[in-house]
Amino acid sequence: MSIHLVITFMGEDQPGLVESIASA
Repeated sequence: MSIHLVITFMGEDQPGLVESIASA
């Protein structure tokens, strides 16, 4: 659940980071 929040929060500022987390 925490990861989802991080992706949503970071996704707004760093979409590239989202791909890294999603892939991992």
